[in-house]
Amino acid sequence: MVQPQSGILGIAEAVARGERTAEQEARAALDRAERLAWTGALVSIDPDPVLRAARAIDRARTAGERLGPLAGVPFVVKDNIDAAGWPTTACTPALQSNRPARDAVTVARLKAAGAVVIGKAVMHELAMGGTSCNPHMPPVRNPIAPDRIAGGSSGGTAAAIAAGIAPFGLGSDTGGSVPIPAALCGIAGLRPSMQRYPTAGLLMSNPSRDVIGPMAGSADELRVIDAVMAGGSPRALLPLGSVRLALPRTYFWEGADETVRSFLSVVLDRLVRAGAQIVEFEIGEVERLNQEAGAALRNEPATALAESLSRLEPPLSVEAVQAATGSPAIAERLGGMLAGAAALRPIEESLPLRLRLRDALIAPLDRLGAAAWLVPATPLTAVPIGTERLAIDSRDADFFSYTRSTLPAANAGLPFLTINAGTRDGLPIGLGMIGRAGEDASLLAIGAACERVL
Repeated sequence: MVQPQSGILGIAEAVARGERTAEQEARAALDRAERLAWTGALVSIDPDPVLRAARAIDRARTAGERLGPLAGVPFVVKDNIDAAGWPTTACTPALQSNRPARDAVTVARLKAAGAVVIGKAVMHELAMGGTSCNPHMPPVRNPIAPDRIAGGSSGGTAAAIAAGIAPFGLGSDTGGSVPIPAALCGIAGLRPSMQRYPTAGLLMSNPSRDVIGPMAGSADELRVIDAVMAGGSPRALLPLGSVRLALPRTYFWEGADETVRSFLSVVLDRLVRAGAQIVEFEIGEVERLNQEAGAALRNEPATALAESLSRLEPPLSVEAVQAATGSPAIAERLGGMLAGAAALRPIEESLPLRLRLRDALIAPLDRLGAAAWLVPATPLTAVPIGTERLAIDSRDADFFSYTRSTLPAANAGLPFLTINAGTRDGLPIGLGMIGRAGEDASLLAIGAACERVL
């Protein structure tokens, strides 16, 4: 695995001091993208806009202008998030000519801070899957174990960061599409609280749950990115001795593979020895409420995707996208959306269930005086490319099982952070944290403190 020359702040400081130019950083990133093309992480690479953006930063420095906190830092953008001048195809054939004129708001904020888009990242077609392997392009390979999946749907972003093509990137998340590939690739990923970052410029199909989420090598670096995207300053790191964390042994832990459970048990012991207070508790109604909230949201894409496609230039229909896809699985999903539109229930019906789920997740934290839940980020590690069914402790499962830990937070609108807990048998294992709504900065500070122990 190849890593960037330095972290996010190291790059920005070197560019600001004139020790490196933004153009040098951009050319180095483009070179890494070419050498690491075997990962299948990027769908669009175009040196011209990359170098133009980098040279503009260098001219600003020469003119004495103050540079932003991410000056010259390369980043990648998932292919369903708009970056002006780049295609936004969502890795589906019908959108190959879609070139938005404006940046998504989150991309614009990062660029205003000096970051440079170096490419669009491959995703599972239309964000409708968990492998990021599409039949009309090479599969996204996990840089840690190239025969394994990178996860999805933001697998290209995770792979680009884990391989060292760029130090950070943007993904999108409906039910785990940021923290799951982050865990499988051994990096950090934040599914933020709902409405923490603007979603303008994201091709959405689940507006009740869709968010844009940052991914980086560590939660420490995510603190800086989150501050730029949300406004404000990064939260200071917390000493672990001042942190109480809640451990729900049932559901989240019982549903994980023994390999994951045993590894993370050792990780938890290390955190306790470092001073963290970890308190076990029962989850109450969380499992049932999560199932009910998920069922109430199931048909939301039936109209939401059609509305998103209708706003493109030129507009598209779900039928046109279905006709162009080369994936039988995606065609079937789109067909299900079209059929489900006729039976769509008002989305407002899901709100009371989602609020009850949120209360059920937050109540134990309040009762215990805890800052976050600790859960396995995924119930198992990355499986080989081409795997069709999962096996968790010899139990048959489908790919949706990867969302076991992440989906409750998504349905409730709460932040979920994945940090890299280490590797077992050469495969990364992620530790997940669920926090309170709006307290993403604190969650990242806790995650960064845990990383320093692990």
